[in-house]
Amino acid sequence: MIADLAVTTPVGGILFACLSLSNVRQHIVRGFPASTHIGLQVGVGLFIADLGLRSGRLVVTDIDGDIAFGNLRSPVVVVIFLSLLLIAALVATRVRGAMLLSIMAVTVAGLFIQTAPGHFMTVPPARVVALPHIPTAYFIAFDTTVFFP
Repeated sequence: MIADLAVTTPVGGILFACLSLSNVRQHIVRGFPASTHIGLQVGVGLFIADLGLRSGRLVVTDIDGDIAFGNLRSPVVVVIFLSLLLIAALVATRVRGAMLLSIMAVTVAGLFIQTAPGHFMTVPPARVVALPHIPTAYFIAFDTTVFFP
C-alpha cells in the first residue's frame, strides 16, 4: 500500500506538471461542457465556504450530528460574523482587496479579544521570520526495498 502510494504520487505529479506545461491540459478542460465547469466551481466554492464557516465556529455540528448555527455569545463567532458583513460591505462598495482587508482587520482585532482568561483569538508568532518545521521522520522517507530488493 505505502509502496504503491510512493510510486503513484510522484508519477501523478510529474504527469500533471507535463500536462500543465503543454497545451494538452487546456484541450482536455475545453472538452467538458460549461455546466460541468460551473458545477466544479460551485462545489469547490461551497467546500471552501464550509471550511471557513466551521473554522470560524459559525457552523457547528450538534449532538445529533446535524449542522447547527454557532453560539452568538462567543466573541470569536461575533467577530467572524462581523468580518463577513465587512467583506459584503467592502465588496458592495467595490473596494479592491476587500477580503484581504477584512482578514487583516479580524487578525488585528483578534489580538485584543479574549476567548478565555489569558487566551486571545489571534496569537502572535514567536518570531517574525522562521523556517517551516520539516518532520524528519517523513522527509524523504521512501522505502526503496520494494524497488531494489
